Amino acid sequence: MGQALALDTEITAQHPSVKFQSNRYILHKALGDANLYLGQYQDAINAYETSAALLQNLIAANSGDQPDAQSAATALRRTLGQVLTNEGNAYLKLKNSKEALECYRRGAEVLASVDQKTAATAWFNLCATLYNIGDVDATPAACDKAIAADPTRANAYFVKGSSLFAQGKDVNGKFVAPPESIAALNKYLELAPDGPHAAEVRQMLQFAASGK
Repeated sequence: MGQALALDTEITAQHPSVKFQSNRYILHKALGDANLYLGQYQDAINAYETSAALLQNLIAANSGDQPDAQSAATALRRTLGQVLTNEGNAYLKLKNSKEALECYRRGAEVLASVDQKTAATAWFNLCATLYNIGDVDATPAACDKAIAADPTRANAYFVKGSSLFAQGKDVNGKFVAPPESIAALNKYLELAPDGPHAAEVRQMLQFAASGK
């Protein structure tokens, strides 16, 4: 990737009057993906940041009403959404939840502008991260967006159900879970009866049924 980027820069410098479509943003994305895989998370973030900046410039340059420009902008937005989502993963590896959440949110919004289903992973990463840092109030809304993007994503129902379950209250000595949490947990079992969280979900449902 480094050699390819150097060659791209060299060609641009040698032929300043020639207009050509640089693939530098793809190279930086690939460099980020490689660093993420290798566990070099800050290097990955740096590469993703560069790729995202290049993509944003290209999207702005393809903002016209011409079909070719619209098609190019759509493809660029899809790549930008992937870059931001992967950057969020790198931040999460560095235990920087704040930046990870921002990347997931931005990535999901960009992808949703292209095709809602492509945003499912970014929305799910957002809801799972919110849940893992203990923000159970914001978690369900993010999970709802993940579910709307992909209604078959079982883990989104698990996270939503678990976050709502945590908001259950003691009423006259009995635990009462929000009905929406029960519905989400049951949906998880419907989609993944043998899933990794199935036993935990059944325990929660049993606890809710008995109230203690």
